[in-house]
Amino acid sequence: MLLLRSVKMLSITLGITNPVPKVIWWKCFSVFAPELLALMDSCLLLTTVMNSVQNNVGLSQLHELLGCRVAVVDEAVGTGAHNMQRDLDLAQHATDTGTAVLRLYSWQPFAVSLGHSQNIDSIDVKACEERGFDVVRRPTGGRAVLHADEITYCLACVLPPDVSQHDVYREVHVDLLRAMKTLGATNASFAKQQTDFREHYKKVESSACFSASARWELEWQGKKLVGSAQRMFGRTLLQHGSIPLNPGFERIAEVTSSQPDRVKEVLRKKAATVSEACGRTIGYSAARDAIVAAISGSCG
Repeated sequence: MLLLRSVKMLSITLGITNPVPKVIWWKCFSVFAPELLALMDSCLLLTTVMNSVQNNVGLSQLHELLGCRVAVVDEAVGTGAHNMQRDLDLAQHATDTGTAVLRLYSWQPFAVSLGHSQNIDSIDVKACEERGFDVVRRPTGGRAVLHADEITYCLACVLPPDVSQHDVYREVHVDLLRAMKTLGATNASFAKQQTDFREHYKKVESSACFSASARWELEWQGKKLVGSAQRMFGRTLLQHGSIPLNPGFERIAEVTSSQPDRVKEVLRKKAATVSEACGRTIGYSAARDAIVAAISGSCG
């Protein structure tokens, strides 16, 4: 029915108003279903982004840094493949139009994402399948993440000539820190020092993103709270961030290590969830609202 309505909508858009026999509709969308779904997906994304731009929602400082307003899109939930394709679409949209978009979403089913250049052999694909985890490759860098009970953000924008990707990285985390404090993580702060990743990558837990923090990432009581990664496409920046809300992320150890119990313990010591930092259970909606409020400048 969805495809039938979609074909009819497409025909109306193209000015085709004469009745068409159902058998012809069926043959039409059974042959062209993949292309139609892809077209619908792209149109939906464009419509959502343009609506957000018209609402004039912008990041508190980031919009000034980028020289344009930043649209905020909440898409709630998607599969691993869907989410990564969406983010690539956003990067292309930013390149084509010069606009900036920040997308918020979650994952269903849970998914393991590999960094752009990370070796697939660093995870056990069969173990992922047995646990029902999607396996995808992010277009951004970094190490493996199990996207479980979390909220994820993606920022796509074109950098002005005098702005670096590091400037954007910093400003995004300034706003995320405001959001975490609004939720109740009053002791959240920026990572105080840069991890020596050359040495870190020699450790058994190094395949997991949340085993170490980078400068400007958020921490709570010395534990990593937000994990972010970037990639440049010319002057277009794509930045991802994983924000665990509740336990589950540590199960990455089950598919990345021959010593899962040890690595889980390391992750529990080096990473925290938003709920842990706030001392109460934080769900997707609450986290989303806090982030939107922070980046629109409506919280202190």
